[in-house]
Amino acid sequence: METRKGDFYYLYHLLLNLIIFSLQFETLPIPIKAQIIPLTSVLVFIYILFMHERVTVTPAFISFFAFLFYTILHSVIALSIDIMASLGEPIRFVSWLRQFTALVSAFLIFEVLRYLFRYVSIGWISKRVVFFSSLSVIIGFLNFIWGFLNIQVIGEIVKGIRNFIAPYGYTSPFRSSGLLLEPSHFAAFIVIIIVPSLIIYQKLYKKPAILILIVSFVSFLWTFSMVGFILLFLFAILEAILGPQRKYAIIIGLGGVFLFIFVILFFSNTQIIRHLGTVITGNLSISIIDRFYSTFGPFLNLFSSFNIVGYGLGGSSYHLIEVIPKDLYIQIISVRWKELPSLGTLVGRVFAETGLIGLFLFFLIFTTGYKQVNKLIRFEDDEILKTCYKIVRIGYILSFLSFFFVFGSFHQPYFWFWLAVIDSVFIKKFSNYLHV
Repeated sequence: METRKGDFYYLYHLLLNLIIFSLQFETLPIPIKAQIIPLTSVLVFIYILFMHERVTVTPAFISFFAFLFYTILHSVIALSIDIMASLGEPIRFVSWLRQFTALVSAFLIFEVLRYLFRYVSIGWISKRVVFFSSLSVIIGFLNFIWGFLNIQVIGEIVKGIRNFIAPYGYTSPFRSSGLLLEPSHFAAFIVIIIVPSLIIYQKLYKKPAILILIVSFVSFLWTFSMVGFILLFLFAILEAILGPQRKYAIIIGLGGVFLFIFVILFFSNTQIIRHLGTVITGNLSISIIDRFYSTFGPFLNLFSSFNIVGYGLGGSSYHLIEVIPKDLYIQIISVRWKELPSLGTLVGRVFAETGLIGLFLFFLIFTTGYKQVNKLIRFEDDEILKTCYKIVRIGYILSFLSFFFVFGSFHQPYFWFWLAVIDSVFIKKFSNYLHV
């Protein structure tokens, strides 16, 4: 099923193996004051040197480029206004530079991946995701053994690996984080990336990766992440509504319910129990407040701030006290980096920094990709591939929804990964697009 393209074929396969392997690394052991620096977002700046063909202009590319162009132009104007007013310089510039770099890396993740994915099949991609990601879930499984069985030797192995790879992340015997920053991000990675890839792999190769599935299941359980369960239930709901087969919805949905009940009954002192307790009593935890109001807080200040036009890239950090209601400001900054506090979700940040126009263009990226994957499904004659595209669609939707309550950075690669998968297949199937 792979497509060979001259002398670059083997090189591109090597590059793709490396970049798919990098998806599970969300933070790096480098002396930069930034917790989230996905390895994928670093590699793409190197990979652009290997791209020799002209850019293929598709609807997804146009929508993303429009957002990129508008956001950068808008941010330069906003930054200039703040600098001329001497507001927070050089912190304001540093904040802009960080967000500018993250946005450019997001665009490069999409562009590089859709370029390289044209040389392989969707089955090839799913196989690599499943087996390369096993490293992270094995660490999560070892974390379970460390915490559940209290085996300190295993704990030292987990701590040694995480201290080397993710020194700024969360490491505890009672919650697994894999190789990512924190348990909720690890749980999201399992649901958004690994689960769809496992299903696609099984459909195409008829070889269910049982061992990896079990290890992933245990690793997911040991995250004790409410966010993870929400994404898992959303997966089942989307499966029931959009397909491809209701049996997956039943398996995932009932499995999630039983697992959730199991956690509540047998693990009484977990993050999930604490979250449920705060919801029942009405005293929401700071984690829930941070996630909810990072997204909706800027909309609450729609008419009492400049959110409607946007403060520019990085502007939400310096102007955070204006971006959200003041009674929420103190609570949110208590869990943020004190020098550059920021909103914890990307949707809230996009609205606060780019305004209504930027938010519309951001959502346009999603809707364009959604239309493309629907077109792939509609015109695909092979029923197995049609099923695979429907699974891709679910991963794509979930990765976008994660911007509402999980991820807050442009350069988180998971949404751009699925968008690149869709666009690369779209280019191969509908090849009448302009090359520039």
